[in-house]
Amino acid sequence: MADIVIVGAGHGGAQCAIALRQAGFEGTVTIVGRECEPPYERPPLSKEYFAREKTFDRLYIRPPQFWEEKGVCLMLGIEVTAIDPASKQLTLSDGSSFGYGKLVWATGGDPRKLPVPGGSLSGVHGVRTREDCDTLMGEIDGGVKNICVIGGGYIGLEAAAVLTKMGCKVTLLEALPRVLARVAGPELSAFYEKEHRDHGVDLRTGATVEALEGEGRVTGVRLGDGSVIVSVTDTGIGIAPEDQEAIFEEFRQVGTTYAQKREGTGLGLTLTKRFVEMHGGRIWVESELTKGSTFTFTLPIKPWPTN
Repeated sequence: MADIVIVGAGHGGAQCAIALRQAGFEGTVTIVGRECEPPYERPPLSKEYFAREKTFDRLYIRPPQFWEEKGVCLMLGIEVTAIDPASKQLTLSDGSSFGYGKLVWATGGDPRKLPVPGGSLSGVHGVRTREDCDTLMGEIDGGVKNICVIGGGYIGLEAAAVLTKMGCKVTLLEALPRVLARVAGPELSAFYEKEHRDHGVDLRTGATVEALEGEGRVTGVRLGDGSVIVSVTDTGIGIAPEDQEAIFEEFRQVGTTYAQKREGTGLGLTLTKRFVEMHGGRIWVESELTKGSTFTFTLPIKPWPTN
């Protein structure tokens, strides 16, 4: 039992715990995290850590001993599989239960899976966790040199740049007409495309992936035009919020009555647009909800405004 339980040991969850202590909160705080590592920064994974310019201990958000010194309990290598809001109990992946006073849901997301045949083959990698990077680095150490990066967003571009610097032959595929199309203007996209091509990246825009080929392990990427790129595959097509529907089944059942009883108070959950839709649009949070949005702070809930 803890006064505040934070589910998610990423940057959002860690910063929430830090802020609580900085604000003078003296109650018990527990962070539950799926990975076995204390909270660490993810952006350097596809840059300095991947390039082996930083050791992993330099990625920690705070030194491991910090959490004990501040009285923050870390429950690592374990997941929450269910929530009972009536009794304020979490069910964990080892079958045990854990009580909470307030709950902060800060799980973030998982890399999007390629929705094509062969997307689950061995040799297909995402870049989201230390384990992801260590696995891909192990492939390179084992002699893999041809790598196809799927996705021309920041993660894909960073991975392509580092892999090229490491001596790999890299092909980068982006389905849209230009890289960074969702976040940058045409001039900036053109700049990054030229930089990558000048450094040897075979960058292709408007390139759709039809399937990943191989028996048990990926050996090539088949494109929409029928051509095949022989390579190991690194995907960087964004992240999707963790699938919370099963976990929040109890909240669907409790529904509007629970929300009205808690009017004006902090429910202490990270809500997604889908979670709000589960309640038929009867609750709202004081922040804009867009597709895929997640929030990592305790938010107040109220009856849905009439205007």
